[in-house]
Amino acid sequence: MTDSVGGDSLGGDESVIQSWQEFSSPSIFANLGNISEFALSVELPKAFRWVDTSSAHRVAGRVYDELREVLVAAGFYRLESLKLLVSDERVGARYEDDAFEFIVYFDSDGDLWLRRTGSSFERFHEWYTRLMPSVRGLVDRLLMAVADETKYDAEMKRELQPLRSQYRFKFVGYDFTKPPSKEIQRNVAILTRLVAALPDEAGHLSDGVGNTQLEDFGRLDFSISRWDRSGRSPAREVYTVEGPANRRRTSLWFDFGYVGETYESADGGREPFDPSAFLSEYEIPYVQFLRNRALSKFVSELTEGHVFLTTAGRLP
Repeated sequence: MTDSVGGDSLGGDESVIQSWQEFSSPSIFANLGNISEFALSVELPKAFRWVDTSSAHRVAGRVYDELREVLVAAGFYRLESLKLLVSDERVGARYEDDAFEFIVYFDSDGDLWLRRTGSSFERFHEWYTRLMPSVRGLVDRLLMAVADETKYDAEMKRELQPLRSQYRFKFVGYDFTKPPSKEIQRNVAILTRLVAALPDEAGHLSDGVGNTQLEDFGRLDFSISRWDRSGRSPAREVYTVEGPANRRRTSLWFDFGYVGETYESADGGREPFDPSAFLSEYEIPYVQFLRNRALSKFVSELTEGHVFLTTAGRLP
């Protein structure tokens, strides 16, 4: 069973983000049936530790209690599917719903994570718009909880202020064709718009990718970042494309990151990261960055003239 669609949300205003019909109107979405992974990470100072196993269980209990409130606010009412999670690597809770599953936990380094595995893009859109209005408040309360339950030493509790945070959206595309031809294109043919030349066996740059022996290469990667200053907290946009050699080079792996961190101001000084502003403006990484730039422009122009499939899990 799954939660009923369209439940009332007390966590925030879902109208900040368009309906799926409006959100998915750009033509590239005809190829984007699935998203393979989403993660929101909050990096914390390495200034606390689990005092003992009991403190880890207490933190997991606090995560459970806070998530329970968030689930109700988002209209996810299968509260019996919320489970504690305590291991050497993760302390938190998991919502084990077959449509809206996700996990919130502190990892072994003390950083906070919200993760969701792959699903249809439309289902992800519903999950994101229902849950994310509550996330900033959830993060604030979980940081207070872990500060209450952990200590840097036997006497001194530490205030935890996030150092950095990142939204990551991942997609796996495969079996690229150029209609009317049904021939599957190699990923390197698409990546030539980003990687114009490759080194040969002597290290010289070739005149073109086509003049090299592809069998001599492993994965072909492209990654670049740029600053976005449209929000209250400037953020770094990261565009990454991987072209693995397996499966006869017929897939492309897209990883789009939206990173909040300390930044350089116009006068050359360093400005502090504002986690409250960054986490409050959850629509910016999803709509303005992912939809409007990463997918509707970057992926659309990179794959222009191609049709392709996406997967929510492993490649077939």
